[in-house]
Amino acid sequence: MFQRASDGIHVVLLPVSGLEGGSAYLMSDAEEDGRLIIRSMGDHEKSHHGERDVKLLVGFGPDPHKTVACVCNHLKRKIREKRGGDPDSCLYLFY
Repeated sequence: MFQRASDGIHVVLLPVSGLEGGSAYLMSDAEEDGRLIIRSMGDHEKSHHGERDVKLLVGFGPDPHKTVACVCNHLKRKIREKRGGDPDSCLYLFY
């Protein structure tokens, strides 16, 4: 999570691992111009010449706690969908 200097909005970045195989992570290109880079690791049948699609959940908001909660709740919903459950269920199954 970071706060944009231009307007004070909080930005939450959450790389998603395990839903489609492999793992995703963020790193900074601090030596160059400070870009954020998302990388993936692991074996996956959809991997093509060392490249794969990865998922990155992004949330924006004025309140840091609500922004983090929003991104985490969206991830919970995606996990329930992947497991075949009701995405709108009030039960939050998060492992």
